[in-house]
Amino acid sequence: MSGSNEPSLSTINQWEEAGAAAVSAIGKYLDLCISLGPDSQKDGTPPKALATRIDSALRTLHIELAQQVDESRSILAQTRNHILSSISYFPGGVLSQIFTYVIFDPADPFNPVPMEESLVSIYRSLHNLLGVCSSWRDVALTQSSFWSIVPLAPYSRFSSRRCKPLLSTRLSLERCRNRDLYLAAIVPKPKVDVDLSKHTSQFRSINVMAESNQAIGQVMSHFLKPGSLSRVSDLSICLEWDRPLDQLPPPHHYLFPLDSPEQQSFEGLMKPLSVLRLSGVPVNWNRPVFDRLVELELHKLTLGYDWTLHQFLTCLSSATELRSLKLISVVTFRDYSSKKTTISLPKLQTLLAQDLYFTTLKKLLKTIKSRSHRLTLHLTRKAYEYVVSDEEESGVRDAFPGDLTALVGRVAVNTLLLHGDGDDPWPWMSYDDMAYLLRAMPELETLRTHSWEYYPISCTMIQQSHIDGKSVFPCLKHISFSQVKIWDVPAFKDMVASYADSLESMELSGEVELSGGAEPVYRTLNGEEPIVFWLEENVPNFRFTGNCETLAEFRPLPRWQLW
Repeated sequence: MSGSNEPSLSTINQWEEAGAAAVSAIGKYLDLCISLGPDSQKDGTPPKALATRIDSALRTLHIELAQQVDESRSILAQTRNHILSSISYFPGGVLSQIFTYVIFDPADPFNPVPMEESLVSIYRSLHNLLGVCSSWRDVALTQSSFWSIVPLAPYSRFSSRRCKPLLSTRLSLERCRNRDLYLAAIVPKPKVDVDLSKHTSQFRSINVMAESNQAIGQVMSHFLKPGSLSRVSDLSICLEWDRPLDQLPPPHHYLFPLDSPEQQSFEGLMKPLSVLRLSGVPVNWNRPVFDRLVELELHKLTLGYDWTLHQFLTCLSSATELRSLKLISVVTFRDYSSKKTTISLPKLQTLLAQDLYFTTLKKLLKTIKSRSHRLTLHLTRKAYEYVVSDEEESGVRDAFPGDLTALVGRVAVNTLLLHGDGDDPWPWMSYDDMAYLLRAMPELETLRTHSWEYYPISCTMIQQSHIDGKSVFPCLKHISFSQVKIWDVPAFKDMVASYADSLESMELSGEVELSGGAEPVYRTLNGEEPIVFWLEENVPNFRFTGNCETLAEFRPLPRWQLW
C-alpha cells in the first residue's frame, strides 16, 4: 500500500520543498533590497548606475515574479477545485455522455423550434462548457461528435461576439476530425466564403435555409462538382420567399435549369438519399430515381399541372423502401389528363395530405394504390377548391363538396383533421357535408377539429347512431376539439356520449355560449366549468388543454427546423 503512495508523496514533498526554497530566496532577496541603497553608497556606486539597474529589475524581474506568482496561485486553485469536485471522478465516457445531453437537447416533436434557435442553443452550450474549467474544456474539445454539426452562416451567432464570421464553421471542421458531418446552413445572401470541398465525403446530412436559389446553389455546388465523393443520405432544403403558390414559377425560379449539368448532378445526388425534405424551392422532376428513399416531405411547392404530380409520383414508384410521405400545401393546377396509372409503395407506413386543393388531393389518392399505410387527411378550405391556369381563365374555383365525399369513400382514412377559418361564422364545410364525410370513412379512428363551431343541429347531425345494429358513423377512438365554440352544452354532451362505446381519449379547448338569448355571450373555458367536470367523469383520458394551447397539428409550421 505504501509503495503505491510513494510517487504522489514524493511529488508533494518536492512541491513543498520548492515552495520553502522560494520563500527563503524571496526573503533573502528582500533583505538585499533593503540594504541595497546604503551598501552601494559605501561601495561608491554612482547613483545613476544603481537607478538604471533598479529600473531594469522593476521592468523585467519583478514583472516576471508577479506573473509566476499569479499563475501558480491560479493553477493551485484549479487543482484544488478539481480534486474536490465529485465530477472529476467520473470516467471520461460518462462525462461525455452528460455533455451530450446538455449540448444536444432532445427535440420536442410537439413544439419544434427553428433551426437558427437550435444552432444557437447548441453552440451556446458548447462554449459554456468550454469556459467552466480546463478538464471540461479538454473533454469538449477532444469529443469530435460535439462538433459534428457544422453551422454555415454569414454571421457568427454560434460563437462569441468577438469571433469573425464563419469561425464556428472552420472550428467545427477542424475539431470534428474524421467524424460524419451534418451541415446546417442559413444563407440569406449568395456569397458564403468557405470551402467545403475537402470535407464533402464526411457529410451525411445537408440542411439549407436560404432566401434565393443562388444561395442554395452555391452551397450545393460543393457537393455537385465532378468527382465529388458525396455520401449524403439526408437532404433538406428550404427557400424562404413570398411567391404566390397559385401561379406557375418561371423557369429561372427553379433550383437548376432542366437540362443543365447541375440538374444532372443534383439528380445523381438524390438517388442514394434516404430522407428528402423540400420547402418552397421549385425543382424539376423529369427523371429522378429514388433507390433508397425512406422519408419524403414536400412543403409549399407549386408542382405545375395535375399531370406533373402524376409524373412525379410515377418516378416515386422507384422508392420501394419509402415509409413516410408528406405533402403539405403542395399546389397543382387542374387539367383534364386521362392518365390513370397507379403506383405501389409496398413499405409505405404513413401518408399525410395537408392543406391540398381538391384536384391535387384527388390525383394523390387515386395514384397510390397501396393501402397498407395509415392515411392522415388534414383538410382546409382548399379541399373544396381547385386552381386553374390556362389561356382562358386562371385563379381559384369552387369544387363540388360531393366529389370530396366520393373520393375519401374509396380510401381508408385513419385520421381526419378539419381546420376552420378562425372568426368566420360560416364554416367552409357545412354540417350536412361533415356528416356525409364522416359516414364515408368507416375506418376513421381519430377526429380533430380546430376553430369550429358546434351548434345544436350540428351536434345532432354527427351524433353516433345505429341502423340494423351497425354504426352510422365511424367508431371514433380519439376526438380533439381545439379552440372550438360550443353553442349548446346539452347537445354537445349528447354527441360526445354517443361515442362512449369506442372513445378512448378526448381533448378540449375553446369557448361556451352562456346567454341563450338573441345576442350570444361566450365564456372562455378555464377548466372549472360543469362541462369540463362532466367530461372528466365520463370520458376516459380526457384532457383540458386550455385556451393558450393550440394542438400541435393546427399550429403554423415553424421556420425550418434542424432536422
